[in-house]
Amino acid sequence: MEIIVMALILAAVLAGQYLLYTVRGLKKLTYTLTISVDEAFEGDEIEIVEEIDNAKLLPLPWIRTEISCSRWLSFSGQRVVPDEKNEQRGLISGVFMLKGRQRCRRVWKVRCEKRGVHHIDSVTVSVSDLFGLAKPTAVFPADSAVRVLPLPADMEAGEMSGDDFIGDIQVNRFVLPDPFVISGAREYTGREPMNRIHWAQTARMGAPMVYNNEFTTERRALIVLNMQRGAMSTV
Repeated sequence: MEIIVMALILAAVLAGQYLLYTVRGLKKLTYTLTISVDEAFEGDEIEIVEEIDNAKLLPLPWIRTEISCSRWLSFSGQRVVPDEKNEQRGLISGVFMLKGRQRCRRVWKVRCEKRGVHHIDSVTVSVSDLFGLAKPTAVFPADSAVRVLPLPADMEAGEMSGDDFIGDIQVNRFVLPDPFVISGAREYTGREPMNRIHWAQTARMGAPMVYNNEFTTERRALIVLNMQRGAMSTV
């Protein structure tokens, strides 16, 4: 008889705590995820910070978080799984334990493997009771992103100066030929003015010859794309 009573009491306790955690487990539970920087370069190590706040008196002995992000954000112990679009995504799992009215903060070290804009849209959070019977789950929006830039070119500042004198640059074709750049002589077509006749070549060839001019252009503007995180200072 005593065994039956103890079994009933145990069953009542299990059922009670199951209902309690099913109904109240996710109540007054807040989750936030932030990325330490908005921009980084390939190979940089950044921080992703998770914060969970249990604002109720009910303790939470087991909290599991799953962060789904780009596989080019390399966590320690990361697993790669396909998502609904059949793309490879990184899946990071974390486990927390919180007392009543307690907050926890965890920092992940993440390495940026490839350039691009990598988003973390949402995080799945699950809680459980002492015996792992109740497992209510909720999805918390993260809306975080980091822009990973390619490594900057390794060059001196003087190599990017627009004040360097380089003169005219010969090109395949331009609007008009350059009258000051002569590359030889060609036959007279009848459309050239008299001041373009090459008299020395005319006498040598025994037929009218004119100057042959090249097409050139001059660099008047320098466009610099700044890939740094801050503005480039000039002196």
